[in-house]
Amino acid sequence: MVNIRRLFPSRLSKPRRKLLALAEILLEEDFPRYRSLLELLETDLDSFRAQGYDDRYGITDEFTAADITQDLYGALTLLNGFADETGYSFWLDWTGESSEGSFEIWVAARVHAFGLGSLDLGFVDDWRDTLDWDSIDRGDFIVEKFRLLGRHIQPLGLDLIFLNMGEDAYHPYVVRHADYRRLPKITEADQAAFGFCGIQRWDELPKD
Repeated sequence: MVNIRRLFPSRLSKPRRKLLALAEILLEEDFPRYRSLLELLETDLDSFRAQGYDDRYGITDEFTAADITQDLYGALTLLNGFADETGYSFWLDWTGESSEGSFEIWVAARVHAFGLGSLDLGFVDDWRDTLDWDSIDRGDFIVEKFRLLGRHIQPLGLDLIFLNMGEDAYHPYVVRHADYRRLPKITEADQAAFGFCGIQRWDELPKD
């Protein structure tokens, strides 16, 4: 396990420790790569941009060097962008998938990555056949699918979660039950440092 106290010794506030602990759980063996990118982002934004990492990981022109060092929102944006690229996460618009079925295909890939074999996705088609499409409001479909997938993989020892960044998108991750219990608690006091971030599980999504 990486000793996170050695990464940024002069700036390890409590929220930063939580961020690094969160990233280490979510990114597993790829955490050191994220750590290196984060260090470059925070110490040399110009070099980060020159190497094309800004477009690659969603660090838009709105982020200035002052913004990057003021709070941890840039670090969280980098976390999600890096996780999308490496398959640990999956960008999901609140209105639904850009390609129908891509969400459950990603979940199945994560299940396989945990060494749990192939996930038969027939249950998703069965569920879809029962839906009354006339009664489903915009955005509700993907929330219900989130619950369906989370409920289905729970007996496998896995939890489907997402990072709530206050955006019109979900950033889902699949973690082991034991790792879910290890996730840092993001309190209201942490929010100023994070910009905005909450961790929610599939069964904590709002219901009508």
